[in-house]
Amino acid sequence: GSKFDHEEEIEREKERLRAEFEREASELRRQCQEERVTKEELQRKYNDLKGDYDTQIDALGHHRNSQGGDQQSFNNDRNKGKKENNACKQKRDGQMSVNDQYENDDTMPVPMDEMDPQEKLERLQELENKLIGGEELNNEERKKKRKKKLNEMREKQEQKKRFTKAIDTNNEDMMMRVFDNAQEESSSISKARSSQQTL
Repeated sequence: GSKFDHEEEIEREKERLRAEFEREASELRRQCQEERVTKEELQRKYNDLKGDYDTQIDALGHHRNSQGGDQQSFNNDRNKGKKENNACKQKRDGQMSVNDQYENDDTMPVPMDEMDPQEKLERLQELENKLIGGEELNNEERKKKRKKKLNEMREKQEQKKRFTKAIDTNNEDMMMRVFDNAQEESSSISKARSSQQTL
């Protein structure tokens, strides 16, 4: 019969928690309506409240499963904590032994901090080359684009020279020709630019 009593006790506790949760939740809603708390605050507080409620209900569920009640789950938690600590310790020891292996081995990479600046630079360039190595395929494309850009820039400079020369010689006919060329080119690039040129 004791197990049945225990179950009943848990149900009663759950009811109490639920009632408390609902009371606090409605209190929060009231505060929000009276604009004592913002919507964000309400949401945050409600989430905290819900989290606590869920945790307590979960704990009750565990107690129901374990005949020992509080003490048992408390011990479980403590053991779990101990186990996790041991796991961390083992990990640390494991890392130590890996480092020991490196120390006995000549191929251990020198940490960046211990390098002189020249070495650091070389190491960085080496890394960069490795990274860029993967992009070799795109290099041809890049070269073409760069070449095209340079040509365009050169043409513009030539155009400027011709324009300046035309102004210097005060040759109106030549000036108009250069201007027309400039207009044609710019309109092919973009209408917006051509309108600026006309202005």
